[in-house]
Amino acid sequence: MPAQDAWYFATPQGERIGPVTFQELRDRVQSGGMKRSDLVWAGHLTEWTPLEQIPEFAGWTRPPSSIPEPPPFPSQVDSRNSAPHVPGHAPESNPTPAPASISRTQDNDASMRLLLPVGRSVWAVAAGYLALGSLLPIIGILFGLAAVVTGIVAQRAIRRDSQLHGMGRVIFAYIVGGLGILGWGAMLVYGLARR
Repeated sequence: MPAQDAWYFATPQGERIGPVTFQELRDRVQSGGMKRSDLVWAGHLTEWTPLEQIPEFAGWTRPPSSIPEPPPFPSQVDSRNSAPHVPGHAPESNPTPAPASISRTQDNDASMRLLLPVGRSVWAVAAGYLALGSLLPIIGILFGLAAVVTGIVAQRAIRRDSQLHGMGRVIFAYIVGGLGILGWGAMLVYGLARR
């Protein structure tokens, strides 16, 4: 009997919900939680179908309001979970939502963080540049000291605020700044010892 099927329904945002029992779906319809145009699917249906076209729900759907609601804006709907109705095609055998993955926006944010100091601690950025300065002859030892001290400040700031990034630059400052201090310090001591 069709009413005993496992039922699925689609939200206006394109999310597929189910399986639910016929009674749960009917209660949702009667409480006004669904519109006449909302799409549903069960095993006896060949495709996602609007509620108003399903005999099991005849008379339960409320009439449309005087002001029609627009469909969801296309950019707000994930292509895998949107538009569960494809004309001429049967629904998937398991119409559950696809697992979530990293969005393009998050990918773009990660790429931007590699190129620009987006979301990084200002101290971490400064420590990285000071570490590069530690490669300069003679005054490199001063840049190295500044890089290590600034790296310590940056590391504390990153630990306090989980939204900040930049530990890579802090480690870079420790390594390169430390090598600059050791290298130029050793050369300075060697030069003074030869006098």
